Amino acid sequence: MPWSIQASRARLAESRAPEHPRRYRRGEDTTCATRAFPTRGVRGRSQSGAKALARVYGEGLRRGAAGLAVGCLLLACDLGPRSARGDAERGPLSETSRRADAAERSGVAAETPSPSARLDSGSGAEPELRTFRRKLMGTYFRIVVPEPASAETEAAVEAAFDVMARIETRLSEWIPDSEISQINRGSGSGKWFEVHPDTLANLRLGTRISELSAGAFDLTWAALRGLYTFDDTRNEAPSPEAIAKRLPRIDYRALEIDVAGSRARLTRPDMVIGTGGITKGYALDEAGRLLRERGVRDFMLDAGGQVHLSGLRGGRSWRFAVRHPRKAEPLALIEASDVAVATSGDYEHYFMDSEGRRWHHIIDPRTGYPARASASVTVLSENGMAADALATTLFIVGPEAGQALLNQLDYAVEAVWITANGHIIETRGLHGKVAYRDADVASDPLRIKGMTP
Repeated sequence: MPWSIQASRARLAESRAPEHPRRYRRGEDTTCATRAFPTRGVRGRSQSGAKALARVYGEGLRRGAAGLAVGCLLLACDLGPRSARGDAERGPLSETSRRADAAERSGVAAETPSPSARLDSGSGAEPELRTFRRKLMGTYFRIVVPEPASAETEAAVEAAFDVMARIETRLSEWIPDSEISQINRGSGSGKWFEVHPDTLANLRLGTRISELSAGAFDLTWAALRGLYTFDDTRNEAPSPEAIAKRLPRIDYRALEIDVAGSRARLTRPDMVIGTGGITKGYALDEAGRLLRERGVRDFMLDAGGQVHLSGLRGGRSWRFAVRHPRKAEPLALIEASDVAVATSGDYEHYFMDSEGRRWHHIIDPRTGYPARASASVTVLSENGMAADALATTLFIVGPEAGQALLNQLDYAVEAVWITANGHIIETRGLHGKVAYRDADVASDPLRIKGMTP
């Protein structure tokens, strides 16, 4: 089914509704503010649609982690543990967390939202949603399906998690015997390494985006790993000399791929492939494909920054929020179906230096320094692997070069940039289809009010 984005029926306005304090569930993997988002006074051409939008937007944010997953899919709010990305950079997390029942012991935990987290489209009650989760690739992956979830659906969900786990086993550079690790160890040796089609697909798309972006996206970026830390232990920028020493080890052109032989190699010594910027999106693609083959049509897959939306949520499209880059709360809302969504932002892991400059984790592999063109980018595409890689790429190159890059693709991609100075730039397919919060966004030109560095 072709993916679609619904026209925005409302603009989100500030109101006098009381705000609720931030609430976090002990042990829950969310660092996003869950205070209520004022929604009274929504303006729009369809008042009933506006009221429904307001209800879903407000309720979702009141219900903690379950509400975030069920109510508005708050993208790029670091839905994994606060240290997930840092842990991923130091080594793989355990595949499963502690489980209390049989489903949990199999590596999948199921959560049923409370009745207060039920969704309402304005035309009657919608079904509750059930959330299954497993820890993979350094974060929590979630599969959300409507209740009641049949035994066949539960089996399909389990199989989908297993598919993603196998992908991690092949593509994670943190797993010593993965195909990527083997290629890394053999860098500069001249040896070819046979790879699975999963690995081949990621390497091929990664190098293609590298070519289109002139190296702004580069799978060999991992030679920079360790120069920056964002865990409060050493919040200081590396020296120019340290960066310059690593840069010669980064070059996507030294990653050679033999498609006919399904093999790959790194032609220079001490090079390292890092797949963190592309593999989650691919894993969601493959999990979604399996679920549809098993007859599960309506679902949401979440990898804490990458989301795959399929079918409908109680008779209408899914809705998700774009986070304000300087506040832990929503800035805008988009309604879409059968689409993959990925967000990159400079607020996930960062520190501020003594001059008030933000040093964040999205590094331009061509320079070794944090990219400065954007504060966040949200990408929508039917190809989740591409959405994952393009979110990073478009963040680095900025809106002008980014739109030129998108014009070279043979598949549809839409994006919304928030630039470093707060301007909001949408691709043409999103015009009129994003609902912004009046209190934070000004028009002519579209921009965030009082954007800070």
